[in-house]
Amino acid sequence: MKHLGLIVNPIAGMGGSVGLKGTDGVAAEAARLGAVRHSGDRAQKALSELLPIKDDLCVLCASGEMGEALARKLGFPNVQVVYRSEGETTADDTIHAARAMEGADLLLFAGGLLTGFSSLFLFLSYNYMGAGIASTILFVYPVMVAVIMAVCFHEKVTPATIFSIVLAKQLTPGDYGIVGVLTIFSLIAGNLQSSGFTQGLTNIKHPTSNDYNAVFWFNVIVSAVIYVILFFCAPLIAWYFHSPVLTTLSRFVFLGFFISAFGIAHNAYMFKNIMARERTITGFVSLVLSGLCGITLACNGMAYWSLAWQSILFVLIQNICRYYYTYDKWHPSLHIDFSPIRKMFSFSVKILITSIINTINSNVLTFIIGHKFPMAAVGNFTQANKWNTMAYSTISGTIEQVAQPVLAQITDDNEREKRMFRKLMRFTAFFSFPALFGLSLVSQEFILLTIGEKWAECIPMLQVLCIGGAFFAFNTMYQQLAISSGRSDIYMWCNIVQIILQIALILVSCNYGIFTMVIAYTVFSILWLGVWQWQGSIPIGIRMVAISF
Repeated sequence: MKHLGLIVNPIAGMGGSVGLKGTDGVAAEAARLGAVRHSGDRAQKALSELLPIKDDLCVLCASGEMGEALARKLGFPNVQVVYRSEGETTADDTIHAARAMEGADLLLFAGGLLTGFSSLFLFLSYNYMGAGIASTILFVYPVMVAVIMAVCFHEKVTPATIFSIVLAKQLTPGDYGIVGVLTIFSLIAGNLQSSGFTQGLTNIKHPTSNDYNAVFWFNVIVSAVIYVILFFCAPLIAWYFHSPVLTTLSRFVFLGFFISAFGIAHNAYMFKNIMARERTITGFVSLVLSGLCGITLACNGMAYWSLAWQSILFVLIQNICRYYYTYDKWHPSLHIDFSPIRKMFSFSVKILITSIINTINSNVLTFIIGHKFPMAAVGNFTQANKWNTMAYSTISGTIEQVAQPVLAQITDDNEREKRMFRKLMRFTAFFSFPALFGLSLVSQEFILLTIGEKWAECIPMLQVLCIGGAFFAFNTMYQQLAISSGRSDIYMWCNIVQIILQIALILVSCNYGIFTMVIAYTVFSILWLGVWQWQGSIPIGIRMVAISF
C-alpha cells in the first residue's frame, strides 16, 4: 500500500484576491472584503483523480479542513490523521504537518506558493537526512543567514545599526515621520550647495588649491541663500504635511546643510586623493558621537528633537574631522576667484540636475505619503527605507569610493576600462545579492527582535524594498562609469526620464495604499536597470553578456 500525504491550506489565496498581502492573520478581514475559499475545491479536483486506486492508498493528512475532511468526503477508506491543528491555520501548521508525513510516497499540497515550496523542500529533504535535522535547518534559517554574512562577507554590527535600534525602541513611528518628511528638502538643498563640483573636481586630472577654494566659497554662499529661502518657507512646509510643529523643527534641521557647506570642498579633496581610511574614520567618529547624543536626548523625552540634534551634530563633527585630516594639505583662503567654477560649470550643472532628480527619486514616496497618510505611516516607511538604505549603501558606498577615481584614471585605455568595470560589477553582485536578499528573507524576525512589535507595519515594506536594494548598487556603477567618462549627459537624462515615469506611476498607485506604492516603486527601479545598461555602457561599449560571463 502506498502512502499519500495530503495538506490543504483552507485560507490560501484569500488575501491576494482582495488586495491584502497574504492571508495569514487576516483571513477574517479578507472574508469581510468578499474573498472566497478556493483551495479546498482545487484539492478535491486533484484528489478525485486518485479515486480509482483509493483502496490501494493510505492518506496521511492533517485534521479538519487541512485534509481530513476532504479525504473522508471523497470516501478514501484508509485515512490517518498525523497532525492536528487548533483554531485558524497558519504557515507553521503547514510545515508541522509536512514534517509529520515523513515516509509518504507522494505529497499533495493545496496552498500558497512560498509556503508550498517550504513544505515541498522539507518533504524532499527527508530522503537525504533525518527529520530532526531537516526541520531544524528550516526553522533556524534566519540565524544561518546572519552567520553566513558574518563569516563569508565579514558583515558586522555597526554603530549605525546599534544607534538605530536603540532610537527606534525609544521613539514612535510618528516621531520618525515628522523628521522623515523634511529629508527631501535638506537633501535637495545639499545638492544645490555642492552643485556637482565635487565630481567636477574629481574629474580634473590635477586640481589646484584655487580650484578647491573656489568650490568652498561657492558652497558657503549658495547654502546661506538657500537657508534663508527655506527659513521663510517653513510655514508652507508645515501646512503641506498638516503638522504645525514642522515650522520650528524645519528651521532647525535645515541648519545642517548650511553647516555641511563648510566641509564639501574638504570632502572633495579626500575623495579625489582616495583617502578612504580617513573618510571611514571621519564617518565612524561622527556617527558614534552624534548617536550617543541622540540616544541621551531620546531617553530624556526629547522625542523627534533627538533625531534633529543627532543630524546637526553629525554634520558638525564630520566637518571638524575633515579639517583635521586636510588642513596641512589644503585649507581655504580669503582669495576668492570663481573662474574655476565657470570652467567646471558645463559638466557640473548636469551632475547637479541629476543629483536633485536622484534625491527626488529616493524620497518621492516619503513626500507623497506624508501628504496623504498620517505621520505614523511615514515613520513606518522611513524605518523600512532606512534599513534598506543602510544595507545597500554599505556596499555601493564602499565601491563608489574607488570606482569613479579609478575609472577616471584609465579612460584612455578602453580594454583596461572594460576589464575593470566588469570586475567591479561582479564584485558588486557578489556582495549585494546575498546581503539584500538575506535581509529581505529575515525582515520579520529582524524587526521584531531588534526594535519591537510597534514597528511591525514596516516589515512588508522592508521585504520589498530590500529586493530593489539588491539592484541599486548596479545603478550606482553605471552612473559612476558615465561620470568618469565625462558623459554627464547620459547620467542626467537617464535619471530625468526615470523620475518622471516613476512619479507618474506612484501617483497612479497611491490610491491603492502604501504597500502597493512601494511594490510599484521597487519593480520599476529594477526594470530601469535595463535602460542603464543600454545607455550607461555606451562610453566603453561593453555588453551585458560581457559583464555576466
